[in-house]
Amino acid sequence: MPYRIVQGHPKCPTWAVVKEADNKLMGCHKTRGKAQAQLTALNMAEHGKASYTSREAAVRRANEIGCSGAHKMGDRWMPCSSHAAYERVSGDGYKGDIAFGPSGRIILQDLNVALSSNFHELPKNRPMSKFVTGVEEYRPWLVELLKHEYVILVTARSVAYEDMTLQRIKEMTGWQPDDWCFNPWEEDEKTAMRPHRAKARFLKEIIMPRYGNDPSMYFAIESNKFSRSMYKANDIECRDANRDDTQPWKTLLP
Repeated sequence: MPYRIVQGHPKCPTWAVVKEADNKLMGCHKTRGKAQAQLTALNMAEHGKASYTSREAAVRRANEIGCSGAHKMGDRWMPCSSHAAYERVSGDGYKGDIAFGPSGRIILQDLNVALSSNFHELPKNRPMSKFVTGVEEYRPWLVELLKHEYVILVTARSVAYEDMTLQRIKEMTGWQPDDWCFNPWEEDEKTAMRPHRAKARFLKEIIMPRYGNDPSMYFAIESNKFSRSMYKANDIECRDANRDDTQPWKTLLP
């Protein structure tokens, strides 16, 4: 293989992925597992699996499969802004076994309004990046229930804010969802795809192909009435979001 994992690299005190030929540092990771994930991705790219010679071709493929951007692996380009994002949309990241929580379901959790406790403050704190990185807060009682479940964060929020949102959730709550779907699509050049349409595509193109087609596996918590109707049309049990933090739920399922 043209790449390998080493320890003790001059520029990486932990687990390094290097190019065999010249010891060039390709990535520095806190754990061997993460280094192994990059090593696998690099070798996939080296052999041409899902990789392209130009960034433009990889971006076009990203738009087709439900992510955005491209990332470089060796001398080639792969779809999506990161390999983790590519694994999520391609299904390579799902291993087939889920540790269900007390509900016995996969929770499809809405973000804006449902998990975000102060989303109404966005207009006073634009741009969106300012709100996400410095203002947004999350419902602690809901996080306490979600942390014991298998959760997919399903949101109409643009994929442009994916990394900063996940980082903010982790910083503020100490928790992160098990999987997530941020919106890469647009209705037109200036308008993001409407929430219920984006979530319908997530369901049909990403979530069900990865986790299974049985609607009884899922339970949705959703603030948007059109998205709730979409879930119900797909026979997925759905609950309106609780916006009153003075009356927290004791369980996720009613």
